[in-house]
Amino acid sequence: MQADVQSLHDLDRAFAEQFGLGSVETGPKRKTRRSGVIFYAVLIAIVAGVIGFSGSGEGPRQIFGYSTLTILTGSMQRELPQGSLVLVKQVDPNTIEVGDNVTYMFSESTSVTHKVVGIIESYRDGQRGFETRGVENSASDKELVPAANVVGKVIYHMPRAGAAAQWAGDHILLIAIVLFGIGGLLILLCKTIRFMLKPNPNLNKAVAL
Repeated sequence: MQADVQSLHDLDRAFAEQFGLGSVETGPKRKTRRSGVIFYAVLIAIVAGVIGFSGSGEGPRQIFGYSTLTILTGSMQRELPQGSLVLVKQVDPNTIEVGDNVTYMFSESTSVTHKVVGIIESYRDGQRGFETRGVENSASDKELVPAANVVGKVIYHMPRAGAAAQWAGDHILLIAIVLFGIGGLLILLCKTIRFMLKPNPNLNKAVAL
């Protein structure tokens, strides 16, 4: 659990630096609570942004260098269970290490998320090549992954949340209509409450008489 909290602090610090949110050190409890609020707020914003904006058609859609993906198979089950929502950060391929979980483009329309089990420093055009493998697979992927094909490194995952994100992406118009309707009802409710609480001057005159 301590490792998870520290990881959350690290992600919070990275988000704070990237989005100019600053940093506050006010004790372990407040720091943990603040980390959670900032992290999940930014995570929700990224997921919403990725779902709401169209991509370039060349790989997963990104916002501020982050993308979210759903794990569709069980090849990484022990670490990234099928159906998980993963947060992928675009990184310099030279910073990737053995043991990192990375997402790469297998084809123009298909991405794969596997673990790096080996690195070739000068594989193609002076760039690195990565040997990858699903942790549930007995053998590495057939071909090395060129650095140019790497989308980024997995920095966070949320089990079972991928299906919900995928459904939201497929029904974005319906969600927008529902949210618009709820917003309208809330505005109407607030106006009604204000009207009911507004003093009635005629009633005050009647009482005075």
